[in-house]
Amino acid sequence: MVQEKPERIKKTIALSTAYAVGIMVVGLLIFQFATTPLLRIFNASDEMLAIGIPALRIISFSFLGAGFGITASSVFQATGHGFLSLAVSVIRQLLVLLPVAYILSRSADWKFSGGHSPLRRFLRLQSVRCFCAMCTKRD
Repeated sequence: MVQEKPERIKKTIALSTAYAVGIMVVGLLIFQFATTPLLRIFNASDEMLAIGIPALRIISFSFLGAGFGITASSVFQATGHGFLSLAVSVIRQLLVLLPVAYILSRSADWKFSGGHSPLRRFLRLQSVRCFCAMCTKRD
């Protein structure tokens, strides 16, 4: 069925990628320029603002890659290539998110209760998520 109209499929993939990345750009801009109002929705204290504003701004840069990654995973699943979908997710987790989180956790000077950096917590969380994804996704 996919082979019947390859041009239509290519156009759909290009449009869906453009829409996904476009939506993520809007999210990035909101997180960059409206961070304080976003955190105020949750009655953030001054300490939470001091932590949350830089964290949300850093996190928002990953939105652009996520738009592409989500589209790629969806395309691979829809075309019967579940393993490639898993590969995209694992590559994003292991080769992009974990190294970036590790580098940021070493360079950031954010210390909280117990002396733990939130980026180190993020690194541990991403490790667990990646492990769970590898264990539960099937082709």
